[in-house]
Formats: sequence, structure tokens, C-alpha cells
Amino acid sequence: FFFDHQNAEARVPDLITASGTDWGMTKPPLYGWTLSKLRDAHPFFRDTERLMDAYEPMVRQVHFWLETRDGDGDGLPEYHHGCDSGWDNGTAFLDCLPSASPDLAAWLILQLEEMARLAMQIGRPEEAARWTKEA
Repeated sequence: FFFDHQNAEARVPDLITASGTDWGMTKPPLYGWTLSKLRDAHPFFRDTERLMDAYEPMVRQVHFWLETRDGDGDGLPEYHHGCDSGWDNGTAFLDCLPSASPDLAAWLILQLEEMARLAMQIGRPEEAARWTKEA
């Protein structure tokens, strides 16, 4: 499970290999979108206990982006490196870092919406309301 490698700051490493873990960059919050697609595709990913395992790391990752990657305090988290976005070495990041890129905001909204659905399924309606409002 990728989140098993999440650090105390709630960052997800850029790369995990047999020879080590690369913490130079991180990854965008696309796990909510991914989980929603998996839940739609197969009942294995709808199991409440399994979803509880995914929920807390996703919460921590969202807090990481919202609390530690909003350097100017405008409510829009920023990429600090092109690799944080998955657009490794993309020219969009050549001269403009940190970057409050629209794809990061979209990934966060999708993750927050999925977290709201998960919170409802695992019996946390107050958290679901908070995630919906945040999205």
C-alpha cells in the first residue's frame, strides 16, 4: 500500500524502489479519484473495512497539501517542483515555482469529494460535511 510509506509530515514519497525511497518530491493527491474509479469498477474496493484503511492516509495527505503547501496563504496549495505534479520536468514549471496549478486544485477537490463519500460510508457524517464544504 503506497500510504504505508507516508512520512510524519503526511508526504507521500516521489519514488519507492528496492534500493530506496526518494523524498525529494511528492505526488499529487490523486488517490481519491483513483479510489472512486476502483469502487465503481469492483466490489472489492467497496468493503467498509478496506475503505477505513484508505481514509485516514487520504485525510493526512489532504492536510499536507492544504497546510504545508500554501505558502502565500491564499487557500490554493502549490507545487514546489514539477515532479510533485507528475509532470516531471514540464515546461509549465520552468520559471514559475511554486505554482498554484489548476490541476492541483482539481485533484484536491476530487479527493475531498471522495473523502466525503468515504466518511459517510464509515459512519462519520460530520467529517463528510466538512470535506464537502472544503471541496
